[in-house]
Order: sequence, then structure tokens, then C-alpha cells
Amino acid sequence: MDDPQFDHLTRYLSAVRTRRRLVEAATALPLAGGVGLLLTSTSDARRKQPRSRVQPEKKRKPSYCLNGETIQTASKRKKKKLIKQGATRGACPETCGTPCAPGLRCCGNTCAAGPWELETQFGAFGTGPSQFDYPNSVAISADGLTAWIADAQNDRISVWTRPTASSTAWANADIIGSTGTGMANFQGPECVRVAPDERTMWVVDTLNNRVSEWTRPSKSAAWAPFTIIGNSDYFDFPGRMAVSADGLTIWVCEGSRDRIAVWSRTSTSSAGWTFRTTFGASGSGLGKLDQPRGVAVAPDGLTAWVSDSDNNRVSVWTRPDTDSDVWSNPTTFGTLGNGPANLNYPLGLVVSPDGLKVWVVDGQNQRVSIWTRANATSIAWAPQTTISSPALYSGDIALTPDQLTALTTHGDSGNNISVWTIPCPG
Repeated sequence: MDDPQFDHLTRYLSAVRTRRRLVEAATALPLAGGVGLLLTSTSDARRKQPRSRVQPEKKRKPSYCLNGETIQTASKRKKKKLIKQGATRGACPETCGTPCAPGLRCCGNTCAAGPWELETQFGAFGTGPSQFDYPNSVAISADGLTAWIADAQNDRISVWTRPTASSTAWANADIIGSTGTGMANFQGPECVRVAPDERTMWVVDTLNNRVSEWTRPSKSAAWAPFTIIGNSDYFDFPGRMAVSADGLTIWVCEGSRDRIAVWSRTSTSSAGWTFRTTFGASGSGLGKLDQPRGVAVAPDGLTAWVSDSDNNRVSVWTRPDTDSDVWSNPTTFGTLGNGPANLNYPLGLVVSPDGLKVWVVDGQNQRVSIWTRANATSIAWAPQTTISSPALYSGDIALTPDQLTALTTHGDSGNNISVWTIPCPG
């Protein structure tokens, strides 16, 4: 067929298909001999044959997890930036629908408790800023980012920090105190405790027979000596101590006198600490102590747990109310040995906020022994598990409020600090 109109139509359709789109073609053009060619619809005309009617699926953007947030991006520049900030490939794990109970970690979408594992250690023997000579005691901030260590033979408090709660990169940030007898000096400090707001610090200055209190106006400010509690008339080589949640009462171990000394003040701004009472006396029965080397107190101040070291047990003491100075000893737990229910020269200890769990540094057994009871009125304590520390003789322990991170001191072997965590199973 030699028809100009037909040739024109053929060229027109070929050009449209080459461009893969036909914007509008719904009219019939007349052809020679009365024959017409109908373009059935605009959508049909716009599709290049034999193209599928189903559009291809869009390519997924890679996911990255940064600080608990899942971020999707296909940008190479943004990927590099995320990785540089510490992001990991893949979506963040699901979070628990409700907060896990203390001592349980959120693993995926469930709460789980795993065995304690050694996460890292920091420090080494020496006199430099990042070294220790018999670290005897440790305190840790609520967020787990700052640790204060009583560096006994170096006569100072060593402060260490890390950037995040998951980091193992601890670094020395400050040194507090020096050798001497003045207010800003220490001699053989055996214990350090820090208030929850991190603005007050108490140090048992053992060879100076006193407790030294330090303060600072803010968490970023420098520490300065505030007051001195006691002297050689009251203390004889004091050891570890506990401080009440409100910062108004302290309990100090007096190992050489087989007792716990109690001091108090009327307000946190007061430097006027007064001696209140003691409890314990030399012996092995109830109401007796033999070389107490550690003490922890419940948040309500009504129960005290004492590491009764030479009796190889933990002695539990109570009083009826915070105004009372009459302490009684209803129970003890632990006996000499190396089994689950045994202790061998217990030292530092710490108690959970609800008073149902106690972590005890089981010195000669080279472990931390964890004990529990059913409720706050029970006197029946049972061993739950241990944190093993082979070949490392620990002295003190500190625990974060979520009970998922513990720090232990190693003075006579290692001269370092161990950091323990409960990881997710697997």
C-alpha cells in the first residue's frame, strides 16, 4: 500500500514508541479504502510492549543502628558519616515493651539474666596517673561512666571515666589528694563513697584515723576538702564505710575494735558531724563481730549488712526506726568453706536498693558471692550465684543501680580494677 497518510502514521507511532511514552492517542486516523486504525486507550499507548503491568519493587535502603535509632540511607556520604559516629550495620534490636526488673537485661524483646562476664580491666602497678598501688575501694556513678578508686599506697583518690556505658575505654581523668596529714591529704585511704548527685565524697583516711569529706558545687567542678570527721580519739585504723542515701549518716568499720561506728549530722550543708553510737563486740555469737571489714546499709537506714571477716560470715543488723541507736543482730549467713553457701574472709559488700540481694567479696575464695532472700522481712538468706575472679584477690565492689555492671578492686594481685557485666545470652 502506497499511501502518504499510512506512511505518516507508521513513522509517528515508531517515534512515539522510541520515546517510550505516548501522551495522548485516542483518535482514529482515516486510512485509504475506508480502513481505520484505533488506538484503544491512552494507558495502552503509553506502555512499551511487551512491558509488564506490575511496576518493579523499589530497592530497599540499607539500615544502620546509631544510639538505639534505626536509620535508613542509600547515600554513600551519609553511610560513611554514620559509621564514623559508631553506627552498626542493620536495624537496631527491638526494645522491651516495659522496663526490665533490676538485674535483668533487655535482650531483643525479652528480659533475661545471663552469667556475669569480665568486660575489661583498667590500671596497672605504679605511681603514675593511670596506675595504682593497692587500690582498696571503688565507687561508681549511677550512669556507670565515672569511677572513684581509693589508691591506698599512693595516698590519693584516682578518678576514671569512659565515654558511654557500653565502652571499655576507661581513662584516668583526675587525681585527688596527696600524702600528708592536712585536710587535702591522705595516708592509706581504705574506702571511698560518693553521693548520688556526685557532689559529695567521703574518704576513710585510715592511717590518719578519720573520715575526710569533700564537696564540689557541680559535677564538672573541682573537688575541695569540706570537713574532717573523727580523729584518733574515736577511730583506730578505720576501714570501709557506708553512707545513707540522704548523706546524713555514716557507718564505719572499726576492725581492730570489732564494731561499727555510727555518725550523723542534721543537714547536707552541715560540717558538724557527731558521734551517735556503735554496735558489735568481740566474739563469734549473735551480736558479736570479729574483724568487720565491710558494711552496706539499706536505703531506709534500718538494716545493715556487715562482712564479719574472721567469723567468715555476713552479719545482719536492724533497728526499729531511724531515730533509734539500738541495733540488734537477728541473723547471719555463710560459714567457712568454698562451697556455694560458704565464705572465706569476706570483705567489701553492696546491697540492692530493695534489700533483697547482697553481693559479697569472698576474699580468700577469689570470687563475689551473691545471696538473696524472698522478701524484706525474711531472715533466710540463700546463695544465688557467684562472679568468679581466678587468681585475683578482690577487696571491694561497686554496683550500678540497674545491677548490670559491677566493679571490683584488686590490690595485692594485679593492682587494677575489673569491670563485670551481664550480657544477653548468646
